[in-house]
Amino acid sequence: MQYRCAIAGMLSLSLASFAVAGIDLVTESNLTAKKKVVAAIEEVTDAVIDTRVFSRATAASSWEVDAAETAKTEAACEDEAPMKEELELWAAFTADCNSNGIADNLDIAGGAMDWDGDMVPDSCEFAIGDLNLNGVIDQADLSILLGWWGISNPLYGDLSGDGKVDGTDMGMLLGRFGAGVF
Repeated sequence: MQYRCAIAGMLSLSLASFAVAGIDLVTESNLTAKKKVVAAIEEVTDAVIDTRVFSRATAASSWEVDAAETAKTEAACEDEAPMKEELELWAAFTADCNSNGIADNLDIAGGAMDWDGDMVPDSCEFAIGDLNLNGVIDQADLSILLGWWGISNPLYGDLSGDGKVDGTDMGMLLGRFGAGVF
């Protein structure tokens, strides 16, 4: 069973004893995309319970499940999900988010970017997956990550640090989905 919705609204379905919401990060207005992800999310905990990564060669071709990227995404999501609560706790209590030995407020005073004014260097927020700096890892961050998919040495979205945005980064972000950070 596949659960889908556009970014603009959520479709909620009751399934057994919990509710599931779905996300589909390609809307009818974005027909040129070559990658998309469809994920089912348990609404109470924001845990991702099912993911599919789709690819297509051109805007005119049909969507096909990308088995390799789906497997990579699911594996990274499973590895990351148990650490979601620890990530939130770490984010709440850290004073040196990038562990460079300089307090975050001094990093910012020394020129580190803090576009959202929350006294946390933006590089730390980007590194854990809050790509739009709104304090939570959500659909908007997934959409930004998809925009950088496949690009070598991207500015945003390379959560694994391997020099590209792929299924591993998507899985890490999905494992952290719903986490409130900093």
